[in-house]
Amino acid sequence: MALMEQRRADRMEEEFLIPEEIPWYQTPFFERLILLALPPVGLVLAYRHPRRSLWRKVLITLLALLWLVPYAAMWIGALTVVGVIGLEFQGGFGPSIVRAPTRPNYAVVAEHRRRQREDAVAPQAAPASLAQLRPYWTDFRGPRRDGHYTEQPVLTDWPLNGPPPLTWRCRAAGAAGRS
Repeated sequence: MALMEQRRADRMEEEFLIPEEIPWYQTPFFERLILLALPPVGLVLAYRHPRRSLWRKVLITLLALLWLVPYAAMWIGALTVVGVIGLEFQGGFGPSIVRAPTRPNYAVVAEHRRRQREDAVAPQAAPASLAQLRPYWTDFRGPRRDGHYTEQPVLTDWPLNGPPPLTWRCRAAGAAGRS
């Protein structure tokens, strides 16, 4: 019994000893350090290790992929603090990484608003009756929501100058109008 225990202890000791032919970068400490500091290089070193089994290589790959998320966030945060890149909320899913922040162009917006006021249509005279003032049907299915339109006839003869202008539509002022 003592002989079996001695052999078992010798085997365990051999597993933890690092043979002389293994380079320094494949020792457990440096391999883990490289995997934490430079994950792609660490993965290559882990796969090239001569005495590592396949299941351990797969496990190292999965752990390295989990580490890549905080690793990338750490690099993005560091580059943001240094000022190399910036984060900008542009109305999408999340922040966008930009090299230079977008500055608002207030002169373009002011010019657009000035032109809008100049081009504004003069208010029309008051309608003759209250029936012309209120919309009697604003739903696309009809007033009774049954798909039949039985109210006033639809205007098919436009005036010579075309249909009435769309007062609710205006052009955006370049990039400043996108928000």
